[in-house]
Amino acid sequence: MKLWIGAFLILILSGLAAANIWQSWRYKNLQELARVHERQQIIVYEDSKRLITAINHLTAPQRLLDLIAAHPEWQLRRLTATDVIVIEME
Repeated sequence: MKLWIGAFLILILSGLAAANIWQSWRYKNLQELARVHERQQIIVYEDSKRLITAINHLTAPQRLLDLIAAHPEWQLRRLTATDVIVIEME
């Protein structure tokens, strides 16, 4: 009987040790995957910041005035009050 109990304990302890090793391996892989995702998220965040800055720069009023002055063939000009027609509908 003691032999069966000893064999059973050895099997249980070796199974628990194997499960512990497997769980450690899974944790290590998931931790590395989290690092990869974090790096990708930082890259996307930095790219988004650059794009927002570029959009803000391109839509700045002074930038638009500079573009209009640099390209007279576009035939763009500022509107005056007489150029604007307001139509009200009820």
